[in-house]
Amino acid sequence: MAEPTILGALRDPQFRRQIWQGAMDAAYRGGIGNLVGFPVDMASAVMRPMGYAVEKPVGGSAWLGDQMQRIGLVSEARNPEAEFMASVLFANPRALGESAFKIEQGLLRAMQR
Repeated sequence: MAEPTILGALRDPQFRRQIWQGAMDAAYRGGIGNLVGFPVDMASAVMRPMGYAVEKPVGGSAWLGDQMQRIGLVSEARNPEAEFMASVLFANPRALGESAFKIEQGLLRAMQR
């Protein structure tokens, strides 16, 4: 009998490394970069109509992401949806528990099939 695809993927060390890297990228860029850089991003957005045109202001989320990439904390790969979800989960930790429970239930149902 052939092994289910999800179990085979979970046993593959390269797949696990890719999942881990993607999760860390989302956590650092979204959870830390977006939250810490939010005040600078908002100030930049407010000043744009007045002629402020700096693409990545120092201290903003994009600048922080570039710095994290420069020192090797994150890869070049970007996943805006995962980064957004990470910022939501960091801002509201209760959502993390609820999301983890739903993911766990989904994985259990998939494994039972």
